[in-house]
Amino acid sequence: MSGEQVAKAQGAFSNSLLKAHHLLLSPSDYHYVWGCDELLPEEPHVMLAKGSAKGKPVMIVSCASEADMLVMMMGRRLLSWLAPFIIRFALRGVGAAFLSPTAEAALAPNALKSAVGELTAGFDRLGSQSGGQSAASPAWLRLVNYVFGTGGIAQSRVVEALLAGGAGPIYAGLLELTSEESPKLGSGHGVDCFVLFRSDTPSHDRFLAEALCGKPTFPPSFVTLSSSMLRSWTTFAKTGSPATFGGVTWSPLPSSMRMRSSSPAVEQSEHAAGSEELALWKQVFSKYRLPLSRLG
Repeated sequence: MSGEQVAKAQGAFSNSLLKAHHLLLSPSDYHYVWGCDELLPEEPHVMLAKGSAKGKPVMIVSCASEADMLVMMMGRRLLSWLAPFIIRFALRGVGAAFLSPTAEAALAPNALKSAVGELTAGFDRLGSQSGGQSAASPAWLRLVNYVFGTGGIAQSRVVEALLAGGAGPIYAGLLELTSEESPKLGSGHGVDCFVLFRSDTPSHDRFLAEALCGKPTFPPSFVTLSSSMLRSWTTFAKTGSPATFGGVTWSPLPSSMRMRSSSPAVEQSEHAAGSEELALWKQVFSKYRLPLSRLG
């Protein structure tokens, strides 16, 4: 980019802090794309829906509990207290058209607060029905993951745009680690980098193991998980399909791969059109007249 383009990008970013509609977000929704016309002619979701990725295979993978990073930073008690405020803030831009101050002023009184309450109750109900690890996490934490993490509604909106533009097949997955494999970070944001980008230099790999596990070496199950992930990624890069993960066939949407060192499993993706999480989201947004889509 020329110096003039960089200056315009910086100006767009600076202005966007006050005017939300000037801010364009990437598919993960919290990585900023400076959106002046010279750099990005259209909003990313719109470009995808128009076919910029038509016919291309796509992998959409994230950590199974992105908000574990926030738990590590704040502690569960503080995060549980802040969760309603965090979610209300996120609802202004994630998984919806950007909610400008003018549009927010036109909403019914306490619309965002009420929407958060209904979403939390809905996730509590879904967790009770599903059982297993999902039910073990409180509803507010699952909702923070879905709203604030890269694996939830933000990616579902990217999938919506990709499918509208004829992209595919789309392979979805969630990375889940055990407490032995990741005692500090859980399955939180960033742990995928430890799994995927191990070092061939022993001293560097030891540094990574101590940072994540507090030990000089990764446990054997972590090595298995890392090998499976690396094999799937390189296979996708070569063929356009990850093929398998840990010996289990990786099917495209509406399926998703639960990536674990032991017993990886295929399940319905939360990005699929029939997803209960997505249905709940649309129901609540429609009820409170929150802007639902960036596509039109």
